[in-house]
Amino acid sequence: MATRPPLAPSFPAALVLAAWLLVQTNAAEYGRHTGAAILSIAAVVSILAAFVHLTRVLTARERTVPPAHRAAPSALFLSIPGMLAAYLTAAGWLDGADVVSVAMGLMALAAGVDRRHRAMLVWLGLAVVVKPDALVIAPFVLALLIRQRVPIREWPISVVIWLAARSITVAPSADPSGHPIRALPTPNLSAIVDLLPPQAAVPLTAMAMVAAIGLASAYIARTTVAALSTRSLTECAALSPLIVAELLPGTPRSAFLLAGLVALAIAAAWPDRRSTATAAVLLAGSALSGASTALDQPALAALGAICVLSAAIALARPLRDAPANDNWYAARLPA
Repeated sequence: MATRPPLAPSFPAALVLAAWLLVQTNAAEYGRHTGAAILSIAAVVSILAAFVHLTRVLTARERTVPPAHRAAPSALFLSIPGMLAAYLTAAGWLDGADVVSVAMGLMALAAGVDRRHRAMLVWLGLAVVVKPDALVIAPFVLALLIRQRVPIREWPISVVIWLAARSITVAPSADPSGHPIRALPTPNLSAIVDLLPPQAAVPLTAMAMVAAIGLASAYIARTTVAALSTRSLTECAALSPLIVAELLPGTPRSAFLLAGLVALAIAAAWPDRRSTATAAVLLAGSALSGASTALDQPALAALGAICVLSAAIALARPLRDAPANDNWYAARLPA
């Protein structure tokens, strides 16, 4: 059977690439910027197209599951459009480059779940060109390359794409006016640490980096060999951004947006209480973080961090009983 090229012509891919070109053109004009409304609309449309594409991929793979194991649609499915609208509204407040990078990350994850490794690596390279923050999905990509035994000669595709695109593009400016940007609170553990009294607070940046590296390594080891269905594999994809974003201070909100949209796609493909509750808790964490900025109440960001941490624990469920990668067993399910 003939394989599709890495960037097979499709409507979602065309919309995402068109939004990227618009962001790139806006960055190259040096002061003559495209209207913020146009840029924001294009970015939100691209992320909507990428979300629909990921949901269609998951739904198509769901048809291969025996009927006894399928999740029956329920009234919970009616809450998904409302949550999607809330996420798109939140995306409209982000920088256009951040939103396009999230859209490319969704396309990369959809290609990975669909076993199109070259397309996954191409989209990852393009996403990193737009915003290096897209590397939050690197643990999942690396685990998938090892899990599905992709030849090592194909691994540098992302690096080649990044070098080629970086040499002919202009880095988008986060603030055309040149004014400094105040760091916005995010729903991660640093929001909880910030509430501690000064005498109890300790510098946790180095510890957070070590913890993030350790958790990412454990995540890769367990995802590589765990028996994962398509749903469990997608839950691991949603967990990857949270491993880094929940620990490291200063993580951009786009990482939480990416994880939330993947969790919402899981809820759309498998509409049950667990998937819908996970997506809702992630949305609540992001909403509380935004409310803390608007109301100047850091405690809300800390409460949002607790919500995100709870969702991350729920998404890690498929990996809790996974063996270490030195305890290989051949009974794992193909995913």
